[in-house]
Order: sequence, then structure tokens, then C-alpha cells
Amino acid sequence: MNDQVKGLEPKSVPSWFPIAGYAAGGVTLLFFMYVATSQQVQPTFAHVIVTALGVALAAAFLGGDAAAKGSLPIPLLKEQPMAFTVGGGIATFVIVLVLGSALFLGQDPRARVSVRAVPEVVSIAPLPEAERAKYPGIYGFQAVTYEFREVGGTDVDFNVQTYQFFTLDGRPVNDVSREHRLLDGGFTVPARSSHSYTDNHGIGDAIVERAREIGVKAINLKTVFLGTDSEGRTYELPAVLLIYL
Repeated sequence: MNDQVKGLEPKSVPSWFPIAGYAAGGVTLLFFMYVATSQQVQPTFAHVIVTALGVALAAAFLGGDAAAKGSLPIPLLKEQPMAFTVGGGIATFVIVLVLGSALFLGQDPRARVSVRAVPEVVSIAPLPEAERAKYPGIYGFQAVTYEFREVGGTDVDFNVQTYQFFTLDGRPVNDVSREHRLLDGGFTVPARSSHSYTDNHGIGDAIVERAREIGVKAINLKTVFLGTDSEGRTYELPAVLLIYL
């Protein structure tokens, strides 16, 4: 019964099986890398289908070749490599399809948007005496750029903001401000893109006096940007700026 099991003749697979397997695996890997890293492509069910099919083909060809060579220590497998090729390919396709759908299509539809102040630390000096008459009650100004970035695939519109000053250990220096309209009526952070917004912050004399009363020389300005997307979902993005007085 050399090379025979229960009367079954050993079977082989075509010589091009391993080549096809490596080719399918390589193309699938490149396709998956493109979808995963592209800033312009949102994964869809078609992407999942193509990925599942490529992985299944690679697994089927390479698995069938390994089965024919006896590399897989499973009884009767060497005698029926084509059955393993078909069965393994179908099983792999189903598994990758289910996992891909869960990972890439079951994502939260909300935008994934973030913001940070640039720079994150500033020093505000008092206005010159000649300027104080023009801006009564204002201690000084500082221009700050806020960098917004969206990576989830949804446009978000921002048009109002609130702000509040805190000590570095979290104690509020003033009450939360009312909602203020952003300059030029607001802006849109495009899907999978970025946007810069520059604000000229003015800090009042009352804030500086309160900071000195409690014995601090630096305070945090917490600005909260309020936005909505096309589906009416709301977003509150906080950005903290450290200010030395």
C-alpha cells in the first residue's frame, strides 16, 4: 500500500498552484494596503469582497499544493488535495468576509474629528497704554491657530464656540462663556482632511486679576468648538491653551 490508502490513488495539483497562490496573496496585500492607507477611499462592501476573494484564492492554491506534498499532517489529505483546495478556499472566503464586514463596515458613522492649538503654550503681555483706551477691559491679545483633522469620512461644520479659564490644577477662574459665533460664520472640516482656524484671543483684566488673587502666573484656556454633520449629529471638541501671564 505504498502511496495508497484504501485503494485511493495519490493525486497531485497543477504545478502553477503555488505561483497562483503567491500572486493572489501579493495582489491582495497591495490592494488591502491601498484601501487601509488611502486618504480618499472609504472602505465599502465591494472592498471586503475583493479582499476576501484574494485571501481565499491564496489560501486555496497554497493549501492545495501543501496538501499534495504532504506538508499538512492530516490523514487522507495527501490523497485528496483538490478537495482541500475547494473546501479551504470556501472556508477562508467566508471567514474573511465576515471579519472584514465587522471590522470595516460596522464602524461608528460619526465623524472622527480632533483639534489642537498651535502653539499649545503662549505668553500674553499687557497692551501698551496707548492701546488700552481702544480696548477697555482687555489685558492683552494672542493669535492662536487651531488645527482640525477628520479621519472617519464625514464632513463636520463648526460655527460656534465657548470658552472658560482654569488654573493648572483644574479650578475654574470664570464661568463658562455664552456661545460665540466663529469668525466668518464658521467653517467645514472636510472628510478625511484638515482645516486651520485662527482666533485672536483676548484675555480680560478681570481674568488676570482673579488669577493673581489666587496666586497663579499661568492659566489654561479651554475652548470648546461646537459642530454638526449632515445627519444632524453634534460634536463638542475641546482644545486647551496654556497661557503665561
